[in-house]
Amino acid sequence: MDLTRLENLFDYKAICEAIFNHSIEAIVIVDEQGRIKHANPCSLSLFGYTIDELIDKRVEILVPNQFKKDHHHQVSSYNKNPHARAMAGGIGLYGQKKDGSVFPMSASLSPALIEGQKFTIVLVIDSTEIQDSKDKLKKLNQDLEQKVADRTKELAQMVNKLEKAYAKRQKAEEDAKEALKKEKELNELKSRFVSMASHEFRTPLSTILSSVNLLEKYGNDSKYDEKRVKHFERITSNVRNLTSILNDFLSLDKLQEGKIECYKEAFNIKDLFTTIVEEQNDQLKNGQSMAFTFFGEQNVHLDKHLIKNIALNLLSNAIKYSDEDKEIKLDVDVLEKKVIIKIRDQGIGIPEDDKQHMFERFFRAKNATNIQGTGLGLTIVKRYLDLMNGTIDFESEYMEGTTFIIKIPISSQSIEK
Repeated sequence: MDLTRLENLFDYKAICEAIFNHSIEAIVIVDEQGRIKHANPCSLSLFGYTIDELIDKRVEILVPNQFKKDHHHQVSSYNKNPHARAMAGGIGLYGQKKDGSVFPMSASLSPALIEGQKFTIVLVIDSTEIQDSKDKLKKLNQDLEQKVADRTKELAQMVNKLEKAYAKRQKAEEDAKEALKKEKELNELKSRFVSMASHEFRTPLSTILSSVNLLEKYGNDSKYDEKRVKHFERITSNVRNLTSILNDFLSLDKLQEGKIECYKEAFNIKDLFTTIVEEQNDQLKNGQSMAFTFFGEQNVHLDKHLIKNIALNLLSNAIKYSDEDKEIKLDVDVLEKKVIIKIRDQGIGIPEDDKQHMFERFFRAKNATNIQGTGLGLTIVKRYLDLMNGTIDFESEYMEGTTFIIKIPISSQSIEK
């Protein structure tokens, strides 16, 4: 149906008036100067004014005080380029009633030309309920987010507790495994100790007992003087071996219990090694010799007792594992930051497969099983060096000899000038 037929059926003006007066949206008509020229009953009811109170008043009368100035500029800007603008809610539009109360609203703008004059038709709806719904929705979202955050926190705490419990359980299992491992190692050490001790103690004790029995048979007969001397030497040598074995066990036991510590003192390191060489000369086999060289500052501040024990252990090994008529070399260099000790022998050397095990407790190389020893000497030496932050290394060729290199760090202040 076209407009002409519609006009024929109804009074067009009456229809417009009906729409204006009975619309459930507030309708306000504003001129180019921003003055209200008409307002429908819904708008009067919404804002609380009478028609006379609004006519020719600036439209800012319907705008909250804090927005009036800005709204005036907006009207001027709109009149420069009037255009239809759809209902816009939720963008911070507010209206102010006659009683001063402020409410959220939505508004649409439509430019209109009436009898040659430009107007703007403003449609307004109260969006309080919409805003309330949005606020409630926002509050619900916030509450939901808070519940999610609280629940997440609870779950995180629960996970944290579970992780701690799991870690504690793992730690307990690891401790139990470590305890079982140590117990197993201890049992192995006990077995190796019993096996080694039964062999190492039986041989010298048997020799001592045999020599004592023979000495009793010789009596005071002078013709056995030479044999008596030989047996006394055998007894002395085996007692010395037993003492060495016992010292090894006692030293290792003290090290494991933390009873041995590093105590530094000022001493002449050249004099110390000179004394050590003199003591070891008495232990040399027939034809063996010991060559000693020293280089560097003589006065140092280190643990004299530990250094002596390390040197005695390695020199006694060099003598024990070298044949007669062989030379043993001892070189001591005191540099600015370390003491370097090198002990070279021309003994039986170390088989290649055994080198990686040389510092393990009770370990003895395959070619040394027939030579008396506990297999603890190098373990003890390394423990002593650990106390002084020192290191030990070696170079060895099977049946050609071994060189042990010891490095003990010192600071420049520890060398007394």
